[in-house]
Amino acid sequence: MVPRAHGSRGTTDLMTEIDTSVLEAAGRTLDLTRPTAPILSGILGHVDDHDGAREPVRALLSGPPSGSHLCVNDGSRGTDPAYERAQDAYNETGAVPYSLRPVEQIEGCFEGLELVPPGAVSVPMRRPDETPPLPIGRHGGIGRKP
Repeated sequence: MVPRAHGSRGTTDLMTEIDTSVLEAAGRTLDLTRPTAPILSGILGHVDDHDGAREPVRALLSGPPSGSHLCVNDGSRGTDPAYERAQDAYNETGAVPYSLRPVEQIEGCFEGLELVPPGAVSVPMRRPDETPPLPIGRHGGIGRKP
């Protein structure tokens, strides 16, 4: 995804097409015939609609072979009301907006993949210590391409 700034308010147009030159450049360093693991951390919230946010995920997973993994974590709705209010207020300032997604939509990014336990969960729950952490408004997971 390639962000492009435009407009008088400094908004960002986040293109959801994967620029093939980026993948070609990665192929000069990485052996893309072997399993890879793209990481999308805090990226998809910059795409307003859910279907648009899933396009880069589909594009990234269309080429790598079986055994590749995908790691996604993004801001979520339904867990942390204070975080949601703060993000909504920030979005209204005219700054680059960031769309929090319902947890079900973040889980949807892993469609067709085998979720690695514990699945798509609040980020601190991925590796809880002896004292269980409190969930936060950020969910993610790791999926394996069958």
